Amino acid sequence: MLKKLLIFAIGFSLILSVNALGSKLVDKIVATVNGTPITLYELKNIAPLYGAKSVKQLLKKVIDDTIIEQYSKNIGITISNERINQYLSNVASRNNLTISEFLDRLRKSGINIDEYKKGIKMLLYRYTFARRVFLPSVSVTKKDIKRYYNLHRNLFKNTNKIVILSIISLDNLKTAQTVYNKLKNGADFKKMLEKYSLNKRLKRAIPIAALNPYLQKTILSLKEGEFTNIIESDGKFYIVKLLSIKGENNIDTQITNILIGQQIEKKLKSWLKMIRARSDIELFLK
Repeated sequence: MLKKLLIFAIGFSLILSVNALGSKLVDKIVATVNGTPITLYELKNIAPLYGAKSVKQLLKKVIDDTIIEQYSKNIGITISNERINQYLSNVASRNNLTISEFLDRLRKSGINIDEYKKGIKMLLYRYTFARRVFLPSVSVTKKDIKRYYNLHRNLFKNTNKIVILSIISLDNLKTAQTVYNKLKNGADFKKMLEKYSLNKRLKRAIPIAALNPYLQKTILSLKEGEFTNIIESDGKFYIVKLLSIKGENNIDTQITNILIGQQIEKKLKSWLKMIRARSDIELFLK
C-alpha cells in the first residue's frame, strides 16, 4: 500500500517570486547596508533559508542579518566552514537525504551553492551574536516553566520522545514494491537496506516532534521491529522501520530552552530596531 506523504519540506516557493522580477535583474542591487550591497541574485539563492512570504519581507530579514553580521565581526565572532557544513548536514539529514542529494536538489532548483552557504553563514552569525550578547541577561524561573507548560500542555504530549529508525530510501516505485514484498515475505531489513537503499545509514535518531502529525501517528502505532508501508515523499520512496523509542531531555529543559530563545529573540529585535535607525540603509526595490 502506498502512502503519499511529505516528511520534511524544502521551501523554494519564494524563489519563484524573486525570479518573477525578471532574469535580467538577478544581479541588480536592491539595497545597501552601511555600504554593503544586497542583490536580487543573493536573495534568490538564500530564499529557502528564510521562509519569508514575499521578496520585501525576505529583504527586510536579510538587511537585519547583514547588520548583525557586521556587528558580529566587530566583536570578533567568526563562523567556520565546519559549522556551515554541519548545518548543511543537519538539514540534509532532517530531509532524509545525504548531503550530496540535498545539494543536488538545490542545484536543480537553480540555487548557487556558494551563495546558499553565505546565507547559512548569516544565520549562524545571527544565532551566535544573539547568544553572546543577550544570553547573560536572560533568566527563566520555575514559575515561568510551569506557566508555559500549562498554556501549551498539548505540545508536549510526544515531544520528549526520540524515535530510532532504519529507513530504506529508493528512487522508484517499482523497486520500492519489490523491496516491500521481500520484507513482507521475511527478508532481513538490514540486508535490504544495504542492498537497495540510496542512503546506507543503518540508524537515524529523530525527535518525534520533527515529524508531521500523520507520520508521528504512523510511527507511534508501530511496535519495535515493525515497518511502515511504502511512503512517497518528493519523488522518493521510503520504508521506515521502528527500532526503538527513547526519551529526550526532560520537559523542563525543553521549556527552559524555548523561553530562553524567546527572550533572546525579543532582545535582539529591540536591539535591531535601535541599530537600524543608526545605520545607513538604502532601498532600491520597488
